[in-house]
Amino acid sequence: MDFSKNKYEDIRISVPWGHISGRWYGNRNRRPILALHGWMDNLGTWDLLIPHLPKHIGILAIDFPGHGQSSHYPQGMQYHVIEYVTVVMHIIKKYNWKKVSLMGHSMGCVVIYIYTALYPSTVDLIVNFDVVKQAFRKADSEIKRLQGSLIQRSNDITELENKSEPKSYEYKTLEYIIHKGSGYSVDVNNSKYLLCRSIEKCTQAYREFNVIKKLGIPLKLRDLFLEQITVCSLFGYEEFLNWRNVGLLMSWKTDNNGCGCLTEPESLTGSCDCNDHLINLALVYYINALLLL
Repeated sequence: MDFSKNKYEDIRISVPWGHISGRWYGNRNRRPILALHGWMDNLGTWDLLIPHLPKHIGILAIDFPGHGQSSHYPQGMQYHVIEYVTVVMHIIKKYNWKKVSLMGHSMGCVVIYIYTALYPSTVDLIVNFDVVKQAFRKADSEIKRLQGSLIQRSNDITELENKSEPKSYEYKTLEYIIHKGSGYSVDVNNSKYLLCRSIEKCTQAYREFNVIKKLGIPLKLRDLFLEQITVCSLFGYEEFLNWRNVGLLMSWKTDNNGCGCLTEPESLTGSCDCNDHLINLALVYYINALLLL
């Protein structure tokens, strides 16, 4: 999906943790304005504004790490505005700019204020929307806020480690989630500009896969579950091939219905409810995981 009304060139900037995705709109013959989006948004933020800007101006809009189509930080790393300041520095270094012109919205404004405070001589233009100035708190208040924030982040990391697969929603539901999550400031009809870079289409097989997992994968559904993850992973659907599923198969040998056949076929004595089909599927999945993970 692409709702941009302006011509652009897709940009991909290599960074140590992966890449930064962006779009360069307009003039490519001179240094552009670097556009930074807000918290949990992406460069789609600018889709409705850019058509109204002078045509001779170039705009390089980026997705921050963990947003849109840019790489996520490694699991366990924190997302913080200070880290996003280094993203600005990576881009300036990439294009060898002596000066930088900055345009931001919300969190992007905060990043701009911090960068400009640290390197004022390198900035020749600031245009900010939504945030007039950086917030400053009294020392006691800031300490309490930081204490609570670090505890919450630690809990978030634990939750992510224990999470298996991402949730799936109907598109209309996602539009409302954007609308509500923005404090109703983003109109439902405009949610598409953010969603187009933030979601991936979920296959019918993947939806069925999640339904079966929610049922606890009873013995009678294990054939179907194994068929799905084995066949779909062979066809290149990466969401089906992961070590969590390998661990799940390994756990079947010790659960209440487990007999050991899936991990130790030689232990098959004839008293087991598993069949050759199930065992063969598991073997193919193990081999595929060893080759590709």
